[in-house]
Amino acid sequence: MSEPMQPSNLSDRPSRNTARKGRHQQVTQENNQLAIDFYSETVKKSNTKSLSFGLHSAHTNELIVKSIVREPMRLLHALMHLTVLERRLYWLVLNQIRNIQYRNPDQVKPYGALTFYFHSSDIIANDVKWSVTYIKDMIKLLGKRAVDWETEEGVYTHLTVFPTAQYIRGKGVIMLQLHPLLIPGFLELGNNFAQFELYAALKLTSEYAQLLYSYLSRHAWRGKWVIDLNAFKEIMGATSKSYEEFSNIRIRILEPAMEQISKFTDLDVSYVTLGVGRKVSSLEFTIAFKEANSLEASQEIEETAKHKLKESLETIANYTMEEKQIFVHNSLRDYYNQFTADEKNQILNIPEYLNRFCVAECYISSGQVKRDKHDAYMRKSVFFPIGANQLPAPSGPKKGKN
Repeated sequence: MSEPMQPSNLSDRPSRNTARKGRHQQVTQENNQLAIDFYSETVKKSNTKSLSFGLHSAHTNELIVKSIVREPMRLLHALMHLTVLERRLYWLVLNQIRNIQYRNPDQVKPYGALTFYFHSSDIIANDVKWSVTYIKDMIKLLGKRAVDWETEEGVYTHLTVFPTAQYIRGKGVIMLQLHPLLIPGFLELGNNFAQFELYAALKLTSEYAQLLYSYLSRHAWRGKWVIDLNAFKEIMGATSKSYEEFSNIRIRILEPAMEQISKFTDLDVSYVTLGVGRKVSSLEFTIAFKEANSLEASQEIEETAKHKLKESLETIANYTMEEKQIFVHNSLRDYYNQFTADEKNQILNIPEYLNRFCVAECYISSGQVKRDKHDAYMRKSVFFPIGANQLPAPSGPKKGKN
């Protein structure tokens, strides 16, 4: 097991060969390893040695409003117990690294150190009562958060996520350093990640609303998400005996969380219960994007969809046969109940069908196919393609969030 990194005074950090990259990133090289220091829009660093930090802007600016977060689902599962302010910091970290995250792990560079600087105003909203002691306690707690992590090579490790977490008194600056062994986990997206708006996410004030928003965002392009009730309780951390009664889940988790999500974010959400009689066995969420309120926003949505499609196709092209089967198995389980057991078996075991499914799934999951056409498009793509190895033309990317 790797020894945790020990906290150090910022002024004691070794000198580096430094190159500038952008206005709010500093790229360096230590011991032949790449390292990046990230600065939020509210913090500008004028002099490392003198620890001189300036407040760039105490208010959310236009760049933050347009920023996104891409959250690997593996991280979401591992960090489900964060408090509201801890999760806001974690989301800010993900937002800062969005331009070095990739679906294809071969594209991820071997960074040896990622360090982040935020101002306390980045995570404190008007509805949160706080003090310096409150921030310090939050930093102390975050510095102890650990995860059980296993690499693709089968190496299991118990890691502290941010082994160095500091608050610079008098400056309001929070510094976090990500554990080196977790850097690939933060940067490798694969095809299982949630993407959402940072500005909307930072408005959420409930831990349950934060968790649910990430999961709903993961399935938003689909328009629906069906989950077993026991699985839902597990991912929400609602495992106490009191949650054996569904009414408590509804009153304490679902209704307050969905009210916040519909009020503050880009999603409109509703749900129905599934089961036999009065016994609830599953939840089915219906998810819709709110209408884009400008031509610029609509164009941004369309460009995002095209970029997502391109990344998805490139990732699938690099999958092994086994990886494709896992990907298809999970998609069939989560979204395609209309296929019979025999049809699912054919898709998983006939390479031609498997490949067609993977490509069609990329079009669907990137929003290129209308939501009410998903099932028909997939069936036609797999079993009745137009010509040899051709897919039916998708309906085209949506012009707005509908």
